Amino acid sequence: MGRKLVIFDFDGVIADSWDICFETIRIWYPQLTEQQYRDSFNGNIRDASWRDSDIKMNYYDHYDPRLLASKPFMGIPEVVRVLAKQYRLFLISSTPAPVIREYLRINDIDVFEQVLGHETHKYKDVKLRIILDETKASPAETVMISDTLGDILEARKAGVKVISVLWGFQNKKTLLLGNPVAVVEHPRELPKSVDNFFSE
Repeated sequence: MGRKLVIFDFDGVIADSWDICFETIRIWYPQLTEQQYRDSFNGNIRDASWRDSDIKMNYYDHYDPRLLASKPFMGIPEVVRVLAKQYRLFLISSTPAPVIREYLRINDIDVFEQVLGHETHKYKDVKLRIILDETKASPAETVMISDTLGDILEARKAGVKVISVLWGFQNKKTLLLGNPVAVVEHPRELPKSVDNFFSE
């Protein structure tokens, strides 16, 4: 059996990007409240009811430079490097893969075997299945790290369990609605939580 898989979400888990995302989306949706935006992550953000499917906006022209000028959450680079020594790391996101790769390079954490961004597929359960198919890993050999209820629900469709983190886009009460296998309050707790998941 090969090394087990740890699949990270990006915004709100690795990148401290809440302000960047919210302020950027409000360029087009100025009436959008913070709570409305947070609640959009109860499902897939691209299915949010307030989104106008006809609008043609270049969101990433505004998001990318601000992201690349920002830093990861404190402690995350060290944790990612520790996990990479024992597990196979992957990353899935609604953000385009090229800017994520550049962000990881700038911050010296480009240790992920594969980055699947929004250009791969709209839904994360599909991206999870792609990784499982390509690696021949089973859901039992896989765990996802995420900060949103929507990710927990999509991961469930692929049979993958989730460790939730509390430094991202949603609070503990919301995340618990999805029954994550663990809830982690600080990045330093992640390696032990991952180890515990795979030892059960």
